[in-house]
Amino acid sequence: MVFIVDEAHPQWTEVQIQLKIDNFTDEDIDDTIEPSFCDENPEHIRLVEAEV
Repeated sequence: MVFIVDEAHPQWTEVQIQLKIDNFTDEDIDDTIEPSFCDENPEHIRLVEAEV
């Protein structure tokens, strides 16, 4: 997770980065997750919709 905070805030010190990591919220973590190829695959979408 350090690299994510480091990229987003290159001016932060190691202490600031560690404080942020120690206090991550669910929203902070969600922001780091990128869609995968399955999320854009029409067949995968169809199968997921069929399960719902």
